Amino acid sequence: MMLLTVLKATYVKYRSLAIPQFRSLSFVCVLMLNVLISAAQSNGLHFDGTNDFVNFSTSITNLNKADFTIEAWVKTTATSCGIVNCSNGNTSWETGEKVFFLNSQGRPTFVGWGNDFINSSTAVNDGNWHHIAVVWDYSGSGTTGTPYIYVDGVNTTASSNYVANNDNLGTFKLGMPNYWGSEAPNFFSGSLDDVRIWNVARTQTEIQNNKDAELVGNEAGLVGYFKLNEGVANSTNTSTTTTADATSFGNSGTLTN
Repeated sequence: MMLLTVLKATYVKYRSLAIPQFRSLSFVCVLMLNVLISAAQSNGLHFDGTNDFVNFSTSITNLNKADFTIEAWVKTTATSCGIVNCSNGNTSWETGEKVFFLNSQGRPTFVGWGNDFINSSTAVNDGNWHHIAVVWDYSGSGTTGTPYIYVDGVNTTASSNYVANNDNLGTFKLGMPNYWGSEAPNFFSGSLDDVRIWNVARTQTEIQNNKDAELVGNEAGLVGYFKLNEGVANSTNTSTTTTADATSFGNSGTLTN
């Protein structure tokens, strides 16, 4: 069963410290501005790993010969499971399917058609919240470009033979497998939060500066923004059936289980 839990009402980045006996206001202010509270979420949308996924009716952005960035907060102990999937939803591997998933070692991986992978060197399946992002910086011609995978803002790209190739023009899904045994044969088990889809190649600095902050929804290049904060925290929320898109594109998703 899909458990909807609410993420923090606002992303709090800084807090005040009660520091007795200090008389220098400027010194206290410096401390207030430099105590960073991580926005890694304690809540989010929980997936049971059996049949839970979120289905969108559109492809949201081009994952073929174009720039793109996919970001998400994840909390899991699972492996070999789908996170963001663009496919026709068949219960088998599809030509041109694109999947951002955790491999058998719990490392974020992006795969296109065939053996076109972008691999990370860092596992994130330790049961803690992690921010992950895959970026494809398309060259503008042919099938070449520069790939990146970031974990908590750090470039962890280990290897890649990814090229811009076939796209099956499927629709986006969260938590769905691609049914390929050596890739993502399993539904996602754990929690997802704050999923962002961009039609631009975000830089490492942009990712680092914004991963802990709630967006407005009208940022340049942002074509899908899913806060996954519907419902009441730690409840099953059976009456909640959709998750909203915070951009003007209105690509709301349907909760399925």
